[in-house]
Amino acid sequence: MKHVLATMLLLACGPIGAQIYEWVDDEGRRHFSDREPVGVEYRRRSGGSPGGTLSTYRAAVPPSRREAEPSAASSREAAARRVATSRRRARLDRHCRTLHERLDRIRQRLRAGYSEPTGNRLRAERHALNDAWRRDCG
Repeated sequence: MKHVLATMLLLACGPIGAQIYEWVDDEGRRHFSDREPVGVEYRRRSGGSPGGTLSTYRAAVPPSRREAEPSAASSREAAARRVATSRRRARLDRHCRTLHERLDRIRQRLRAGYSEPTGNRLRAERHALNDAWRRDCG
C-alpha cells in the first residue's frame, strides 16, 4: 500500500526537470513556456537541475524600435512638444493659483461672519472648489 501511494504521488507531481523554452517576440518581450514554440528562434533552458537555473538578460531592442538619427523634422516636433508642454503647465499653474485665491477669499468671508443662507452657499462653493483643486492640482 505504501508503494502504491508513493508511486501515485510521484506521478501526480509530474516531471521535476521539465524542459523550458525561452524566446523574444518582435516587440522585444521575453517569453517562457514548457512547450516548444513554433516559427520563432528560441533557447532551451533546463528548469529542474541546479546548474540549469534560468538566467536573466535584457532582450535586444528590435530594429523597428531603435531610434534613428534625429532629423530636422523630428527635432522641430520635439521642440513643438516641449513648447506645448510648458504652455499646458503654465495654464495649469494659473488655474491652480486662481482656485487657491478663490478658496482663500471664501475662507476669509466665512471667518468674518455671515447670515445663514450666505454661509450655506459659501460652504457649498468651498466644497466644490476643494474638489476641483484636489482633482486638478493636488
